[in-house]
Amino acid sequence: NWTEKHYSSKIQLESDSNWYDLKMERTSRQRLNINAAIMKYLCDPGFAAPQLGNMDIELKDVFEYPDLRVRRDLRSMEVSIKKSESVFTFLTEGGIRIIQGAPLSGKTSLTKALMLDVYAKGIATPVRLDGNILNCRSIDDFERAVRNAFRSQYSNDQEDLYYQLSPEKRCIIIDDWHIAFISSNVRYQIHEWLEHFAKSSILTVDKTYQVRELISNRVLTEELAEKVQQPIIQADIGDLSRVSRAHLIHSWLRVMRPSINDLPEESKESRRLEILVSQMLGKDRLPAFPFFILCILHALETHKTDAIAGGSLGPLYEVLIFTALGKNKPEDPQISKKLAFLQEIGFFMWSKHMEVISLNDIEGIVKTFEITNYSKLPMEEFLSELVAAKILSTQDSSYSFSYPQYRFYFVARYIRAHIEEPEYIALQDYVDNMIDQISSTENAMIVTFLIYFEKEKNRIIDRLLKNANMIYINLLPARLEEDAKEFSSSNLGRFSMTLEEDPDVVENRNAIRVYSDRRDEMALMKGESQDEMSKHAAYSYRDDLPEAYKLHLVSQTINALGQIVRNFSVDLPGPRKVEVLKHIYMLALRSLARVMDVSKTIIAHVRMLEKAEFSELSLLEFKHLAEDFFVLLPQLYALVICTSVSEVVGVVDMDRVYLETVDELGHSVAVRMIGVTVQMNHFRSFPEREIHELYEYVKGDPFTETLLEWLVISYVRLHKVDVGLRKRLANMFGIKVRELAAPVS
Repeated sequence: NWTEKHYSSKIQLESDSNWYDLKMERTSRQRLNINAAIMKYLCDPGFAAPQLGNMDIELKDVFEYPDLRVRRDLRSMEVSIKKSESVFTFLTEGGIRIIQGAPLSGKTSLTKALMLDVYAKGIATPVRLDGNILNCRSIDDFERAVRNAFRSQYSNDQEDLYYQLSPEKRCIIIDDWHIAFISSNVRYQIHEWLEHFAKSSILTVDKTYQVRELISNRVLTEELAEKVQQPIIQADIGDLSRVSRAHLIHSWLRVMRPSINDLPEESKESRRLEILVSQMLGKDRLPAFPFFILCILHALETHKTDAIAGGSLGPLYEVLIFTALGKNKPEDPQISKKLAFLQEIGFFMWSKHMEVISLNDIEGIVKTFEITNYSKLPMEEFLSELVAAKILSTQDSSYSFSYPQYRFYFVARYIRAHIEEPEYIALQDYVDNMIDQISSTENAMIVTFLIYFEKEKNRIIDRLLKNANMIYINLLPARLEEDAKEFSSSNLGRFSMTLEEDPDVVENRNAIRVYSDRRDEMALMKGESQDEMSKHAAYSYRDDLPEAYKLHLVSQTINALGQIVRNFSVDLPGPRKVEVLKHIYMLALRSLARVMDVSKTIIAHVRMLEKAEFSELSLLEFKHLAEDFFVLLPQLYALVICTSVSEVVGVVDMDRVYLETVDELGHSVAVRMIGVTVQMNHFRSFPEREIHELYEYVKGDPFTETLLEWLVISYVRLHKVDVGLRKRLANMFGIKVRELAAPVS
């Protein structure tokens, strides 16, 4: 308790069994200052930060607390989500927190930011330890390590003041706790010691830590399992939520564009970057960790290639991988050999359908390579350095790529290196098969990399175009003219829409992020459905495929063709670009035609229902509800088609290509809907004239008029638009201008 300016407490020094009364000045906390060298290290954003000119960037400029998936104990399958904004409080509210993270998930940045924030907020005096240099045979060794860490981070003459603090005023942070050379039994003793020494202790570990703690000498013991069930809370570092990704992108833009007056939260550029990051990172892709996001932003900022400038995924993934490779050796003279080493391992694993490879298999691969290529590969050195760079992970003398996408990249590199060699003719069959079965995430990613590498470019493009033509080959593309009249004559009238007088772009964008984050959380809790599992299966198009599988193939094929447009936005001949775009538009509109046909069939069946089949709900009420739903379904799918195609193929300064595509396809309502969506999102000027002309053409048709309103008003609500233009659009559509949300995509 405090008495005047003094605090009386008892503290145990080292491993002494006696407790001593100590007194300290209330003002002493103010003199516990982190030294300048440590402060500089803590503020350093690390190797993923941009190196542009003389810009002085600190960790706080590019750091976001991650979402955490919290479990009460190792054996619990139930998780709760701690959102970014509550993570600091969760970590510092008391007790021991073990934070588990995948490679490059930002564990070290988290511990640095945490130390800075704990110190700055005056919550406690934080001391940070590095597991890489911890070697403790006993609890005494660990106590000495804490003392040494304090001395190096503060100063020797402040040590007594630190140990006079109440445990409530101490915080211990340990990075890479899993690497520390400490036995399981001593770790348990350290956990107990930390409970008494500091209010909060935060320890970061890798994904294998739990397994290693539960297994001692390969035997799972109840005694050890019970020890692990201490009052310790386990948490996993998850992807940055969409809200946090946006914060990071906005922070980046503020650093990169200090002289621009427009708020990043409202800019068209930030919206484009958010969409691109979401396309590259997340489910079935690399995780949305800050490291990967910053690498993407840095690559786009420096415009290393035309493909990167166009938003092609292949070169952006390559930047991520090469940045990780250069983490510890920026000027690595062995880089070309390492790439060859990884190619050989990746292709061997892929061809054998392996996710983990043994050391014996790697030794065999190296021997074969050295015989064939007359070149030595220092296997042990490479394995050690690649594990340190987080490209490979290891456990029990077995190895795997830290992320499947790394393996896919090196498989594609192997194919690029050998596909033109006569003895590797079978590789062409492999590639053709992957293109035909582009339904799987694995095949789609490898094809994306092959497109970027440009080997067999025209053959790959031709096969993708041929396959696109086969999907719904017997259907004419939707025109949204006579083919949509049945929906316009149904009971569903045109939706009454409104527009805010001055739309809050920031709030509207954030509302979409929050909704998407909630959807992702629900999916995480629910687990993978059968429909989700279909995304991993490899299959070719057949007429007897379930409809959901066909639509998934539509999406995967459009994405692959979109990568061609983005990757070769400069050097692909104009007519070839128009050809690719035409196939994308036509495939999208054939799939829309299929959704419209299904809805028409169901509406027809509903209209034939008899009164006898209903009890509480009247037949008339049911028919109205059913017709409304199955008119809304193709309308929503058309909205998705327009926005998705725009996101996939949109590249700045390709105006002529887009306009020629529309001209060659004919100016059907459906084609023009996609056209104005592309123009709104990617042209430098807003297509007011084109929208007005299209509105005059569809005016009076509830189905297409509503669709056009959704597309335009969604854009207006998510982008800063001149007030005069906003009023003209509202007047054209007959929209009331007031504070009420309109539908958004």
